[in-house]
Amino acid sequence: MKAIIKFFKRTYQNVMHSIAFYPVLISLLYGIAAVISLKFDSSNLVSQMKDEASYLFIQDYDTVRAM
Repeated sequence: MKAIIKFFKRTYQNVMHSIAFYPVLISLLYGIAAVISLKFDSSNLVSQMKDEASYLFIQDYDTVRAM
């Protein structure tokens, strides 16, 4: 049992001190944020907002491309 705990502690320390840990963590967080925003964009709440307050959303694609 101690060997298993020691293995996981050593693996945890190696991962935490790895040079690639923070870039991977940041990219995972951006990926999760993208999935959440896509789910939110396809929700019923946003559909109702688009119907009731269409002036809040950009309708012209050329304007979006210019931004």
